[in-house]
Amino acid sequence: MTFTNIAVVTGRFTGGGSITPEARVTHGFELHCDASDVPNNLEINNGGDNFHLVTLTTGTCYIDGNGVAYIEGTGTGTFNGVSAYKISFTLTDAGEPGTKDFASYVITDSSGNPVSSVTASGYLQSGNQQFHKKK
Repeated sequence: MTFTNIAVVTGRFTGGGSITPEARVTHGFELHCDASDVPNNLEINNGGDNFHLVTLTTGTCYIDGNGVAYIEGTGTGTFNGVSAYKISFTLTDAGEPGTKDFASYVITDSSGNPVSSVTASGYLQSGNQQFHKKK
């Protein structure tokens, strides 16, 4: 995705949903724009495979010129209960009802190899992602 006229904002994202690049991948989360603001949770599932965020390393939120809010971040977590996995992600809130919200996540093992079953990108097929601006 390409974003233009970007402004950095503070707050948090909540929600989840599913995307279907090849197989249905679901996710649910509460993520803050500041990684030190907790809690930060992200879970991604596909069939029996599961990624669970343990630590949000970076998180930055933006609003583009069209009013779309998005968060870009990185972190570490477990894949099927095994630690030392990394994630980079982008999630958007493009308004209601959520059908124009976008999710992209790349999960890699300790050698940097992508974990294909939970690495996905696309518009939500179901669900909703919400940005909550900090007051």
